[in-house]
Amino acid sequence: MAGVAGRRRAGTTGAGTLGDRPGPGGAVGYLNETLVHGFDLALAIGQDAEADPELAATALAMAPQVVPAEPRGGHVPFGPVLAARAGAGATERLAAWSGRGLAGGQGS
Repeated sequence: MAGVAGRRRAGTTGAGTLGDRPGPGGAVGYLNETLVHGFDLALAIGQDAEADPELAATALAMAPQVVPAEPRGGHVPFGPVLAARAGAGATERLAAWSGRGLAGGQGS
């Protein structure tokens, strides 16, 4: 356990759903998880689902590297990439990349 903690402190690895990632990739992965699940929760309770635009844009820019478009499903816990609505904010586009659409069938 001390070895894993040491590597994480050094920023060299981060274990996650998709396996070990370099420190920055792991951090962006956690940011992606937080924003996408926050998006889900906000939609579920009828709140604005857009997070801080700069954070969401950062996660969106890194998303294809952290969660590639293929493969999806099975051992990779993401649905297929969806199209975001025209004019969607960065959080909604990140959610669409992560396989999430809007409630009511929007997003395809």
